[in-house]
Amino acid sequence: MKIINSKTQEGLEYAGLLGLESAVFCKGHLKGNNEIELPDHWKKLIDEQSITVHLTPVGSPQQLVVRGIQNNKIVLRENPGLPIDCYYLVIATLQEGIYDV
Repeated sequence: MKIINSKTQEGLEYAGLLGLESAVFCKGHLKGNNEIELPDHWKKLIDEQSITVHLTPVGSPQQLVVRGIQNNKIVLRENPGLPIDCYYLVIATLQEGIYDV
């Protein structure tokens, strides 16, 4: 477990995956909705241009596409006529100089 003391949030607790960059992730299940809400504290913690979204459809192929990212939300576009049902993994790089690990 790592404690991240950023300029915007004190004492965030994160467990880490090992990689070649300092990044955070969130994951979950989205059903019947086309918006993934990111954690509030990500607004000032991450580089929004670094966001990567992985989607795994549940039940049937859904042709899910990321339509855009704004207001701390990821908006998806789905195949017309099929409700969204998927697992998601969102990864983003921490902003340079914003943290002490």
